[in-house]
Amino acid sequence: MDIGEHVQIPDRCAIVFFVDGVDRARLRSLLAEGKLPNIQRRFIEGGVSVENAVASLPSVTYANCSAALTGLFPGHHNIMGNNWFDRRTLELVSYGSIDTYQEVNEHLAVPTIYDLLGDWFTVNIAHHHQRGVSETIDNKWEFATCWMTGRFRRGDRFVATALEEVAALANRKGEWPILLMTYYPGVDEIGHRYGPRSRRYEEALINIDGIVGRVTEAIHATPLADRMHYVLTTDHGMVECEQAVNLVELIEQKQNINLRTRPLIGGSIEDRARRLNRYAGVATDTAGRVLMIHLKGEQGWQGPRVRPHEAVVVSLLALGEELPSIELTVMRHGPNQIGYQSRSGGGEVQRRTANGIKEYRHVTQVDGDGDDSWRSSEQWLTRSAADACPDFVPQLFEMFDSPRVGDIVYFAADGWCFSTDHDGGHGGCASTDMHIPMHFAGADLPRGTSIPAARLVDLMPTLLGLLNESDRLEGLPMLDGVDRSLDIRGRKKD
Repeated sequence: MDIGEHVQIPDRCAIVFFVDGVDRARLRSLLAEGKLPNIQRRFIEGGVSVENAVASLPSVTYANCSAALTGLFPGHHNIMGNNWFDRRTLELVSYGSIDTYQEVNEHLAVPTIYDLLGDWFTVNIAHHHQRGVSETIDNKWEFATCWMTGRFRRGDRFVATALEEVAALANRKGEWPILLMTYYPGVDEIGHRYGPRSRRYEEALINIDGIVGRVTEAIHATPLADRMHYVLTTDHGMVECEQAVNLVELIEQKQNINLRTRPLIGGSIEDRARRLNRYAGVATDTAGRVLMIHLKGEQGWQGPRVRPHEAVVVSLLALGEELPSIELTVMRHGPNQIGYQSRSGGGEVQRRTANGIKEYRHVTQVDGDGDDSWRSSEQWLTRSAADACPDFVPQLFEMFDSPRVGDIVYFAADGWCFSTDHDGGHGGCASTDMHIPMHFAGADLPRGTSIPAARLVDLMPTLLGLLNESDRLEGLPMLDGVDRSLDIRGRKKD
């Protein structure tokens, strides 16, 4: 990689390896087997690992890619998944085609890290989230060809070869990008098709390891070496789907209601309401392990949001207690109460504001039993980051802040998928959905160390901290993410 002497290099810069759909357990097992030597050398031995990093609810791609770039939970940036329904506009949006996968940039209505670094040069390779970035290297038709032919690892390798194009951009502009985002979609697609335990999934992660090696070695042969920070992370985990059920079809058959799943856009809101009137609800399922049901109200789809038909709600809640495929059924109980239930019982998550800080508690249905202490979001993360449903209490509540969340939300049980055509899935609240790898490395960072816990929403403010650009956050509304750069550097706040 040739970088001209005239190219100005920021004092601190970063490259992010954002690998879609990495199963943390499989990654760790391959590291232990010595099959990922470049990741081992660069990030495990040569950097700082997060012991328990947690994605956002719902644990699906567009919700979490938006969270990573904005520092906000999905309930606050409002991109609730790869598909979402907005009760206010009656639009059912899907990002699932070559024509629509970048429309998220029109819908994301909060600042991204690229917006905050607007006077710096930034570059994105292949990531569908591009709002505010200086330059994007897309080549989406190359990716479309890879998808049509099933050559997903080739698609990921294209991202690495585009580094030469970044160097050419920098030579023309006379400036190296302060932030270079690289996105690898192939691992996720292979995980869905063959499952995270498959040989093909292993090969996909080994392919990423080779890319990490080639990219970091190329950078270390340039003047960038002493100024570069590296990040390796993902948007969600990947669950082996041992059993599957088409939950939408089952709901329609057992409850005798019809649900719309196809996109609904264009025309007037009155036209969309007419098209929706023949449906009792809208269902959005984007990754196999979370299903949101939006129900028509007693007065139809338009007007103020009114309570849905009670009989329909009761029957859908009962379904959640009956089916082994459903781990949790969740719905709002009140302004500061979110209820959930399962075959083994249920409970309620509550939220309050005390001295300007949001606090949460978890109360079970058994005589109010359980740990009902009020804790801040950070305290809940520390307490539950290693749990079977990590960070569940605060994240569940923040998810329901969005007007695009369903009236009823089903989370899949471990090993189950709500789609019949996937061997792997994600979207749920279990550890396998929510736990993600997150690693940092750089010339000024300690080596072979770790920090206990972090969230994916911490990525944006932490990158700004590592780049010495934290003052960009001043004047912004409160973020859900926290700057972990001092922890990563092994320092304490003054």
